[in-house]
Amino acid sequence: MIHRSDILSPHVGWNNHGYPKIQTTCTPRQDDVVLIVSHPETLRANPPHSMISNEEGMQPLYNQTTPLLIDNKYGENMKLPATAALEDEFIRMFQTGIGGANGLDALSSWLMARLFIEPGEMAMADLAEEAGYSLASVSNKCQVLERAGCIVKRTRPGTRKVYVYAHKDLIATFMQQLEQVRHTQTLVVIKEIPPMIERYQTDDMPKELEERIALLQGMYDDMKKIDGIITGMLERLADVGGVRNGQ
Repeated sequence: MIHRSDILSPHVGWNNHGYPKIQTTCTPRQDDVVLIVSHPETLRANPPHSMISNEEGMQPLYNQTTPLLIDNKYGENMKLPATAALEDEFIRMFQTGIGGANGLDALSSWLMARLFIEPGEMAMADLAEEAGYSLASVSNKCQVLERAGCIVKRTRPGTRKVYVYAHKDLIATFMQQLEQVRHTQTLVVIKEIPPMIERYQTDDMPKELEERIALLQGMYDDMKKIDGIITGMLERLADVGGVRNGQ
């Protein structure tokens, strides 16, 4: 096994095939069962063809019969290549599809995808380092995502670090967003528009006022229909969520 202490430089460039070179103090053996590398860019490498640099020249990083674990640059989390590749593919899919379709910028999309594919929570400082953005930028984006009900933030006793977790129950998250639409949009219109119309509507009102009241009446009618649809969706989603949770 090549230990972390054997690694002289986590990333010293790329070989002629475009794969990362890792510099160590030892020579990997064919029976090495684990090889530790320490740079996030290795996630994009093809492990069987990655190379390691030492006094004897370029040596294969990996052989087909043994697992390769990828260690991030913090030296904390070990990942198999398939895990890292799955994360990378999911993040790309989310950024180019779901995130953009919902109006999220590049960083917000990355944060949402990265946190969703992470089973546990992540330190915000680690997120900022991995994303290549300042902690302040990541913190601002996380505040927006938290207000939208997509993530939660918390601190741990004895540390000033902030940890972030993405909700994995999409049905509950979607229900929360629908409830927010009801309370901030449809129910507001349903409550406020009728008395507003009543205050200004008269039998002999001028045409320009009549046109505007007609627009408000149309808005009220549409919002009533939308609210009914949302209510039905919430009831259906509650049934689906209950079935999934065995209730």
